[in-house]
Amino acid sequence: MSLIVLGSGNHVSAAESAMNPLPNIVFILADDLGWMDTAVYQRRYEKEAYYETPNIDRLAAQGMLFTQAYVSPMCSPTRAMLLTGINNAELGIIKATVECPHDQNCDEIVAPRYEAAFAVRPASNRMFLDGKYETFAEALSTNGYTCGFLGKWHIGYHNTIASATPMAQEFNVIAYYDTGGSPYRDWYPNWEKFGKPMNEPKDCYLTVAESHAACRFIEQNKKNRFLLYYCTGAVHSPWEDDPASGYREHFERKGRQGWMDDRVEPYPVYAAMVKSLDDAVGEVLSKLDATNGPDGRPLSENTLVIFLSDNGGINREQFAPEGSPLHNKAITSNYPLRGAKGNVYDGGIRVPFIIRWPGHVSPQSVCDVPIDAGRDIYSLLCEVGGIKKKADAGSILALLKNPKDAAGYGRDTFFYHFPFWWPAAEAGSSLPKDPPVSAVRKGRYKLIYYYTGKMELYDIEADLKERTDLSEKMPEKTEELRQLLQTWLKTNIAPQYLPMQNPNFDQRTTPYGQFRDPMGLWPNN
Repeated sequence: MSLIVLGSGNHVSAAESAMNPLPNIVFILADDLGWMDTAVYQRRYEKEAYYETPNIDRLAAQGMLFTQAYVSPMCSPTRAMLLTGINNAELGIIKATVECPHDQNCDEIVAPRYEAAFAVRPASNRMFLDGKYETFAEALSTNGYTCGFLGKWHIGYHNTIASATPMAQEFNVIAYYDTGGSPYRDWYPNWEKFGKPMNEPKDCYLTVAESHAACRFIEQNKKNRFLLYYCTGAVHSPWEDDPASGYREHFERKGRQGWMDDRVEPYPVYAAMVKSLDDAVGEVLSKLDATNGPDGRPLSENTLVIFLSDNGGINREQFAPEGSPLHNKAITSNYPLRGAKGNVYDGGIRVPFIIRWPGHVSPQSVCDVPIDAGRDIYSLLCEVGGIKKKADAGSILALLKNPKDAAGYGRDTFFYHFPFWWPAAEAGSSLPKDPPVSAVRKGRYKLIYYYTGKMELYDIEADLKERTDLSEKMPEKTEELRQLLQTWLKTNIAPQYLPMQNPNFDQRTTPYGQFRDPMGLWPNN
């Protein structure tokens, strides 16, 4: 299959562009959609699927499905990483931005003393993406792309920093909101307060309104070279289905049919939201099919379509108060993966990732090579848009040509950093919170390091569920990855974004085990 060949400079030459016209790009980013929340992924493990996603399934049938695509365990960090191609921890954006006490740099101020049961205090967190970093919209706009943005932003500290809006990052903004979630049935006030609302009926269900706005952008730019970055609010909380669709009632009748996890019950409201998201994807794909570009062909024939989620699914509702019917409720299940949004087991960081590019990507192809999608999509967009990729980036483009070309992809080591005490992601956890954590995956092995001193080692290829800790059986591999992670932390992460010792810690009160510091981050310990 023919692939775009880059010229000797940062852009393709005019002759090369004539031979290989640069594609339009539609990048759909789902919110909190788990690895097993689409039928096409679920059917890789079961004959029957609970979730119903015919349009996302069709996208995969027409392109390439990635089985090991990784991002950050939370939304704002992934969004910052996607835009810049830089690991989010190096940017200081490590968790979802929230209103909190902060310093002049908009770094969260952490209380100097913490509860005695916790050996370390959590790290600080940067509340916005600094405008000094080049985004893929800024890069592609230099090569003739009109870059549209629609939907959830969540990296501008709730629309309070002018240099951190999508407009400041070279996007032609359709509409956006800069918060974690948006109501689905009464979305307009949130978009008006924290961004720019859509020009859609205020009583229109959010996911439907977004898809209409996305299709209008495609129509308006059909004669241009365009990128549409469509960051839908679906399927983030609040859990609100579209009453007009009848989907909730459909899944209530469906019961457990196709449901894989015997430990929990499916949630029909969430399943209905997923199906509405799939409808929105289908509307965009149909619009590309039905709209001709400047060459008279349907836009779909020369449009790269990307579908990705920003983090793993939510195994349980961690923040609903006691007494609420949603308290600790399973929203979805990432089974067979362990973990969920907010931790670094694969259930929190492995996500659905699909690419369709007619004439360049073989239909029904599957890539099993582990990839750092959060970092490397930036360079993919640059490469297909006629701009050289970052020198240190992995080449997803090489995998689109040959899904087994791990050497061509060029990277086998990925780092994760979530240095916060976080409500336990899995129901039934013996501890109320997951400790601050960092992790490294190199090849088939992943080391998880908790800042209480505990380490876990997993062979991801042999142990998809991450149930067999090999750290004691394989001390040399554990030490190899510990040193690799230690070097990365000390070299790349600013001190304020590392956990700090808690002067109030009392070893006698903690349920988290004997505190150790094998990473050597606190030399006086």
